[in-house]
Amino acid sequence: MEEQDIYRTIVPVLMETDPEQVLESALDALMDVSGAERGCLVIPLGEESQSFAVEFARGQWPKDPASHERNVSRTVLNETIKNGNTIVLDNALENPNFMHKESIIGLKLMSVLAVPIWTLPRGSLPVAAIYLDHLSKIGAFTKEMVEAVETICEMLGPRIEQAWRFDRLRNSEQSLRRKLKDSDPKNVPVGNSVSFQNIVQAGRQVAMSDVPVLILGECGTGKEVMARMIHEFSPFSEGPWVAINCGALPQDLLESELFGHEKGAYTGATSARVGKIASAASGTLFLDEVGELTPSCQTRFLRVLQTGEIQRVGSDRTMTVKFRLVAATNKDLRELIKEGLFREDLYYRLNVIPLTMPNLRDRGDDVLLLAQKFLSDYARGNGRIPPRIAPEARVAMLNYSWPGNVREVENAMRRALVFCTGEVVELGHLPPELNNGQTSALPSSLSPVSSVVPQEIPLTKDGFEQAKRNAVLEVERGFLTRALTAAGGNLSRVSRETGLNRAVLYDMLKRLEIDPSVFRSGIDNA
Repeated sequence: MEEQDIYRTIVPVLMETDPEQVLESALDALMDVSGAERGCLVIPLGEESQSFAVEFARGQWPKDPASHERNVSRTVLNETIKNGNTIVLDNALENPNFMHKESIIGLKLMSVLAVPIWTLPRGSLPVAAIYLDHLSKIGAFTKEMVEAVETICEMLGPRIEQAWRFDRLRNSEQSLRRKLKDSDPKNVPVGNSVSFQNIVQAGRQVAMSDVPVLILGECGTGKEVMARMIHEFSPFSEGPWVAINCGALPQDLLESELFGHEKGAYTGATSARVGKIASAASGTLFLDEVGELTPSCQTRFLRVLQTGEIQRVGSDRTMTVKFRLVAATNKDLRELIKEGLFREDLYYRLNVIPLTMPNLRDRGDDVLLLAQKFLSDYARGNGRIPPRIAPEARVAMLNYSWPGNVREVENAMRRALVFCTGEVVELGHLPPELNNGQTSALPSSLSPVSSVVPQEIPLTKDGFEQAKRNAVLEVERGFLTRALTAAGGNLSRVSRETGLNRAVLYDMLKRLEIDPSVFRSGIDNA
């Protein structure tokens, strides 16, 4: 069979994405190439080469699929699967190695061909095997036919593995979509800024692999929310989510908490305990504040990552465990390495894919989205209608640097709900550091210099351009806030008095994330 004919035969098979369609199309193609009377594709079951299942069959087979395994030469297939070699029998009934086998005699087989199908890299067993036979023809499978079948099977292995992997990812995604419908809102990343959307997209991309992820960032930037999202988007999402804060436990208990212990391993160990690592089997282990690991824990955990084995405290036995690792820290681990406080080899094991969470002060108007989210979450949790945020309060929130990041916003909104008994969160309901003691935070047409040119902006040409963009945004926001306040939120009146056409006005409101409805409370909108 010419090479171009082989490729013409296999291309339609390689185009399939559904695993069953790949296997079924492959069998059809091999039946055509070989001219066999009967054929089937078998899948080994586990490491035991004596066990396999007939997935698809073509030709003259019993109607009951359950009997297909009894209608092939199990001896030939077992030999092919066990040793990974092609077996060709020109006349099975006269072959000295097979003529006495029950399956050969009972089925009265003449020509038999069995070829293993391997993935790359090769495992201990083939991923599948092709079985072809003739019940009445001697020497049915010529050397050219055998070579053609072997060539096709070599191309099939990687494609079958890809199809299975694609199917697993598709099932994982469908499972994730079902989960997200019922997921805790606290575990859904919130933000529209470019920096935040970039890191979320990166998190979703790396989630589909199984490599370790190290999440970096200041306290309160949402590292655990990102870790949870990676778990839910990953192939490990059906497994457990196990989180441990390495800095929240006494150092003498951290090792036992991570690795588990046997009864009597130390004073107070009255019973055996399964550690967090073992509990995370087939799921995700999240190590928060990983920089707080003790030197002893670092050494033991490095061995877990190297060997995939854990050993309980007080035990000589080891057990194999597979899990997805996500770690997080607000410390500079490289500095800890220089100080001799963190193992360099462990750092490189953890830092396969680093993700740095942006600070809230660098995320623009995301603070308003987060604030409204927290207000809605906590208000509904207390049976209240979520209040809106007054314009003065919104401006104060935009001008504040939020050193505590997302966590500080959450606490500020919880405080606001305590003091706010109406439908609008006013400036006075926010923590005092947000308004600097001022009674009103409505901006003038020029914002304070500190909000336009914060210390983080470099005194360079690019920094100057950034400061100008900030100034324009603050002027637009201040202008629209005053106009909407004077007009009571009536957009027709704002458009008429400012000379801005409705299209431009709507575009500005959307870009600046200003909700006109918050200006209508208690004001005549006529």
